[in-house]
Amino acid sequence: GYPTIQAAVDASRGGDVIEAFSGVFYEGVLLSKRTNLTIRARSWAQSNKINTVVDAGGAGSPFSIINGYGNRILGFSLRHGTSGVSVSGTSRTNMIAHCLIYSNTSAGLELNGAAVQRNSVVSNRIRGPGQNFGVYFTGAQTNYIRDNAIRRVSSIGVYINSGSGNELR
Repeated sequence: GYPTIQAAVDASRGGDVIEAFSGVFYEGVLLSKRTNLTIRARSWAQSNKINTVVDAGGAGSPFSIINGYGNRILGFSLRHGTSGVSVSGTSRTNMIAHCLIYSNTSAGLELNGAAVQRNSVVSNRIRGPGQNFGVYFTGAQTNYIRDNAIRRVSSIGVYINSGSGNELR
């Protein structure tokens, strides 16, 4: 095993599945130029319970995807970051699903840039207090947002600033 999720990501190759055990991981996990990784909470995978926490400690985001393709983040509790998950650069076909995202300062999920395309945000629970936005898009295109519960954010549930072809259900 690895002492952190980031250490497992650093040692991974495309197509790998990384399972994190229950507990709190005090870190920000960066997926830079990563492809086809599945990072999932073991408790969620085995029993549909979310009790694996990634806590960014107020710096950065619990998960950041930069120039990533086909990655999946599944079943985590994500807190105390700028955004719960930040997706930027040329990032396509990533999925964030079945997460509890709360107590981040800016947004639960942030998709930023015209090259952020065809990502899926599915079946997450996003809540404040203190988060300005549930889901925040700037320029992102053709992304799919479905079945997310957004509650008690300070400002706007879903904010789209430019971009086109995004689908919300």
